[in-house]
Amino acid sequence: MGFNKYFTFGLRREWLESFLEGGFEWFCGCSLGPYQKKALLNYLKDAWIIDADDFTDIGEYIAKLMKKDKETAWQAVWVNLCLNSDLFRWYVNTVKWGETFTKEKLVRKLTREGIKQRTAQNAINSLINTFETSPLGEWFGKRLGKKTCIKEGLETVNKELVWYMSNILMVMDEDLAHKFLGISKEEFLRLSALM
Repeated sequence: MGFNKYFTFGLRREWLESFLEGGFEWFCGCSLGPYQKKALLNYLKDAWIIDADDFTDIGEYIAKLMKKDKETAWQAVWVNLCLNSDLFRWYVNTVKWGETFTKEKLVRKLTREGIKQRTAQNAINSLINTFETSPLGEWFGKRLGKKTCIKEGLETVNKELVWYMSNILMVMDEDLAHKFLGISKEEFLRLSALM
């Protein structure tokens, strides 16, 4: 399991949006340090935006979507991370919708699953930093106070995201829409039928 591959760094808004706009050439002029660059590359791979050295078809779609609808593009990145990243998949499967949490609580939960303390701390720092430095925190890890967050879902889901999830998942597991977005399978299927 790759819980420590983000080196405590979150997926920051400016990193992802700048990369999607400038592509691999963006790395030449950016001020990222070597570990920040490795972390971003791991996020991009886990979000299916890039493979070893090029944009994937999904990455090209997300780059185009980011130009017209940033909110949906970020939500599509969330779906991909939940499918492909051990850390984000652990979060959606472990923390219940409406549950409040602190960094310390998440570290304890992760260490109970056999992850070493330092690895768990680094992973949770990456997760919380993602929530603090990207729009993902507005929907999936909203800050309530200085140390407390709540896992909330989307209030509304637009058709583009439903279309995207339908195409990515092909055959919908009955729990995935709820786990990833905080909506019921029934609501997801209702929205899918409208398309």
